[in-house]
Amino acid sequence: MIDGDDMTRPTKRAALLSTAADARHKVQLEPPERLTVRPAEAWAMLGISASYGWRLVQRGRLKTIKLGPATTLIEMSELRAFLARNATPDPEQIAAE
Repeated sequence: MIDGDDMTRPTKRAALLSTAADARHKVQLEPPERLTVRPAEAWAMLGISASYGWRLVQRGRLKTIKLGPATTLIEMSELRAFLARNATPDPEQIAAE
């Protein structure tokens, strides 16, 4: 007679296969770094409103990529450069120097 617990308990081989499958899925779930974002995402990352974000674009302070009539993207490198250009020094750091 087979005990009911024996039927539900995984074998060592099944456990190893399950662990290997989990490891494969973990590798696949890590997406590559994004090169571009949509404007709404960029505004959220910068912590600014959409109207101020579009004003920055109109004034040429933030560059966009237009792929079509309804597709506008902003490169992550452009967001980093924008932040570097517009960073305000920390007053405490200036006082320490």
